[in-house]
Amino acid sequence: MYAKPSIGLLAVAGAAAMPTATPVFRVARILLQVTGVGFGLYCAGAAVLLLAGCWMRWRDAAAGRRRSTAEGL
Repeated sequence: MYAKPSIGLLAVAGAAAMPTATPVFRVARILLQVTGVGFGLYCAGAAVLLLAGCWMRWRDAAAGRRRSTAEGL
């Protein structure tokens, strides 16, 4: 019963005393930024592929309409 509050306080004290200027912290921050940029590129690529697919379907549908009207003449 008495161990739980002391462990929680110890964790909070350790997090509060954590230095933010260590080289490891800087490397972690850089890796986090690189990961964010990679996710942004992934989302942009997915959007481009989605738009390309929609454009190709529209183009094929338009060509099919032209073909059907030309055959009907």
